Amino acid sequence: MIIIFIVTKATLGRDLGDHFIASYITLIIYLASIKVVNDSLFFKKSNTAKVPEKYSKSSLNESQKDKILDQLNQMMQNEEYFTNNMASLPNLSKKIGCVSHHVSQVINERLEKSFFEWMAELRVEKAKELLSQNENQNITIEELAERVGYNSKSSFNKAFKKHTSQTPTQFKNSL
Repeated sequence: MIIIFIVTKATLGRDLGDHFIASYITLIIYLASIKVVNDSLFFKKSNTAKVPEKYSKSSLNESQKDKILDQLNQMMQNEEYFTNNMASLPNLSKKIGCVSHHVSQVINERLEKSFFEWMAELRVEKAKELLSQNENQNITIEELAERVGYNSKSSFNKAFKKHTSQTPTQFKNSL
């Protein structure tokens, strides 16, 4: 600051360089603030606090998970359980003879999605399959939604668009 004062006094005469000094002090405060914020632990993520894995205390072993997944896949492929508009995790669990939290765990871990996401995906794939068949060219969207397990056209449209980036009508017209 003394250097700024001397240089300003020597070159500008009567001006004491107060605006230069104020700018200098502002810059110092700004840089100090950046340093404090960057060094603060408040903005850094802690590596010491590890979140326990969701299913760390589960009683299921890998072979049991495989067995449940096989049963789920058979139920979906053979019986097309997902086309039931009353499909639910508890009912599905009962059908394959497992408790629902184990079924949920297998779906979450092995398929990396929730039960509802899985149902929507299966339903949309079935709808695409039905729309691709020639005998279903005159099917209405409401009827299609009902066949694949949806109770409302809007829910079906929303799920279909999420999975295909197209509405069912757009998909049907693109065939």
